Order: sequence, then structure tokens, then C-alpha cells
Amino acid sequence: MSVTPEEWADITTRFNETVDTLKATIGLGPDVLDPNAPEADRRRAAALRVDQFFDRMTQGQARMQLLPGMLTWTHRRDAEANVNSAGVQQAVSLAEARMGPIDSTMGVGPGAGAAPSPMRPAPGGPPVGGDTP
Repeated sequence: MSVTPEEWADITTRFNETVDTLKATIGLGPDVLDPNAPEADRRRAAALRVDQFFDRMTQGQARMQLLPGMLTWTHRRDAEANVNSAGVQQAVSLAEARMGPIDSTMGVGPGAGAAPSPMRPAPGGPPVGGDTP
């Protein structure tokens, strides 16, 4: 498969626009990403903004943002990943404070622990078409 220079420019532009939108949504603007600031300060400021975004997200004030596919792929390929158990526990505590007790077998919220509701069929009968086999 080959990509023309014009197609590559379009892909690059759309990718950069998506990353810029993601950064703006999280709050990673020029004040945080100032290249003249010391790297340690930029890292602390960026971490604070990301934490604030996750706080807003867990409170229902912000929506989860998906990473562009190529960025996701690159991170999965190159980045070292680990699970921070203290972070997981904090997330569970925040979720329980917002939604009620979490029962890993039955779900979340006031009905946690109750029998799961049975599936119901969609209303109406199957579609009928003149040309469908």
C-alpha cells in the first residue's frame, strides 16, 4: 500500500488536530507545556492537569477521551506499562462514593448484589422485506 504525499499530509493534519483537541480538553495548554519552563515543572503541571481531568471525569463533569489509534498503538508498542494498585484502590473508592458499593459479580450501584435482570427481546417482530431471503 502506498500513500501519496497529499494523503500523508491529510493524515498528519488530522492526527495533529486530534492530539491538539485532546490536549485542550485535558487542559494541557501553552501555560503547562511552555518549553522555556524547566522540565520538572512542566511534568508536575501536566500531571496535575491530568489528575484534575480524571477528577472531573469521575464526577461526571468531563467525558472520557479516546486516544487516536496510531498514538494508542505507539504507546502500547513502546511504553512500559504497569498497574498502580494505590491508583486502582483510589479509583474504586471514588466510584463507590459516586455510585454505591461495587460488587464484582453483580455490578455497581444501589441494585448491586440483586439478581441480574433478564434479557428482554426487542419490541416488534423480525423485519420483513420483499427482497430479503
